Amino acid sequence: MINFGDKHDNELLRSSIWIYERLDERYKLHGNNAKCSILQEELRDYSGIKNFCMNLTGIFSKFDELSLYHPFDNDNCRIVKYWIFDRLFNQIIKDDKNKNIGDILTKLFPIQQSYVKAKHCDLFNYPKIKDHFNTMKRVYDYATDYNAIDVYIVGKSYLCTENMRTFVNENDESYKKVKAECDTSNNNETYCAVLRHIKNWDVNKKLSNKLTCRGKPSPETEVATHVIGAQGIHLHGLGNNEQPSTELHAEDIHIPVSTPVISVIFPLFGILFSFFILYKFTTFGRSLHARFMRKIISAPQTDEELESEKEFSEKIYKQVNRDSQSSKCYIGYHPAEYP
Repeated sequence: MINFGDKHDNELLRSSIWIYERLDERYKLHGNNAKCSILQEELRDYSGIKNFCMNLTGIFSKFDELSLYHPFDNDNCRIVKYWIFDRLFNQIIKDDKNKNIGDILTKLFPIQQSYVKAKHCDLFNYPKIKDHFNTMKRVYDYATDYNAIDVYIVGKSYLCTENMRTFVNENDESYKKVKAECDTSNNNETYCAVLRHIKNWDVNKKLSNKLTCRGKPSPETEVATHVIGAQGIHLHGLGNNEQPSTELHAEDIHIPVSTPVISVIFPLFGILFSFFILYKFTTFGRSLHARFMRKIISAPQTDEELESEKEFSEKIYKQVNRDSQSSKCYIGYHPAEYP
């Protein structure tokens, strides 16, 4: 039997992962090779800077056509800014104390200003200290994903794998720590800006309520969770250099069923529940709703939006179709578990 461990559980249905990976993948073909080759020469010690630059200039060239489908935030400037600082700090600079993000930002600013579509964005004024930025981003992403994770945990009768429990505890602690510090005399800290970013989101009032894990799932439930978690990666897309580490086969996963009727009914409700979560709390629901409303009012769509929605819908269709064809092996769910 394939053992996926817990490692994918905290990535389930997270819009933030899908959005950042989309920025990694979607716009590179529109990047400016000439500008990025010059940047690479100027920043020779920064491995990976050209690939980052190709993504960034591609984003700049298509800035008015970005289709990111954030569940709360309609400010593409802010979303791209989080992506820029995260990739620079955590993929380019990493832990090298001899490298300075300021050296990169001073080179990127003139490039940004050469793109009319993106020059209005204030992209380079986030914390220049890595730990401060990572604290800020963790709170932003936690707020982005809170509703989806909440519904997922409720749907599992508050049973969490150890990895999910750790994820929930660490992010709840980060949010409360930042809020406590920024509500006092330290509110001038640069990372306090994140609270201003999320204060008008519908989810803001919920963040003080810690997500609850009351136990660990049974082995059968845990297997189903791992399978859905592994498949959930495909819903968000893989990074440029990422490949799925293991393929699933029906013979690899065994979930016991007592009768033929149960073996049909349980997977059916599992699929319907998965559809509900996808529609209600992920980018899929947002894009599907937006597409439906645009058809009603007969508003024109850009090629980027049409292609984006088609791509994302096809991913969901293929995923659910695969589940329905082999559901007796992949999903074990009883509706009574959902309050």
